[in-house]
Amino acid sequence: MKKIVLSIALLGSLAIAQTNYTFIPYGKVSTYSGDTDKDYGTSAGIYFSGQENSYETIVGVEGKRVVYKNKSLNDDISQTDITGMLKLNVIDNFDAKIGIHHIVSTDDLTDGGNTFIGGIGLNSNSFNFDLNVYYTNYENLVNLDITQLSPEVGLNFGNNSFKIKGDFINIENNDKIGLKDNYSSTEITFKNQTGIFGTTLSGWLGKRIFAVSNNGFAVNNISDKEKGGVYISENIQLDNFSSLEIGYSYTKLEGIKS
Repeated sequence: MKKIVLSIALLGSLAIAQTNYTFIPYGKVSTYSGDTDKDYGTSAGIYFSGQENSYETIVGVEGKRVVYKNKSLNDDISQTDITGMLKLNVIDNFDAKIGIHHIVSTDDLTDGGNTFIGGIGLNSNSFNFDLNVYYTNYENLVNLDITQLSPEVGLNFGNNSFKIKGDFINIENNDKIGLKDNYSSTEITFKNQTGIFGTTLSGWLGKRIFAVSNNGFAVNNISDKEKGGVYISENIQLDNFSSLEIGYSYTKLEGIKS
């Protein structure tokens, strides 16, 4: 089966005194096809950050809904994801971050799930390295504990950038729901900026389940194994303070018990 997501986001920025603010309202529509009872999904959210001197505070709130075809087998899922994060520039070109992602869901098994976020980053004009660690616990899902390690290396050259990221997922108490111990994937992303247009192309291979992405702001608590995908987006700079981004993604899925 497969999942297709169309997304749209509006990025705005503003500087007041010594503080720089960024806010991004966005929306997504997803469709499912193949051997799945899922029909479609919708989500909308807002990302907000404020940076002053060496500190950056980031907050994200997203509401989502997954609709099923057969209501007698599965109830629709309504969910709110709340993420808070603090980043600190320790020294020039080196930063560290901590945060938490909390799930409020009508899915009883993953309701109340928490993902704890930690990471370090080394960034320069031509090179960047990031290492993020995520620990997720679902107490209602046989007290499932998931640890994810995500290193990322990027190169910048002119108006282009290239990065490669790995995700390594370890699951404890996995035998109670028929999962393997470990899952891994590799993702490659290329970006180009030409005038007011910014293009992003990304593809990944491997297997993921209960994976954390988007630097901790997206946590997949829906029980599907992801088996590779592609993403493309186009960003249009509207003026000095705002831009519009439209994206498309395709993900190959299989059921948790397959």
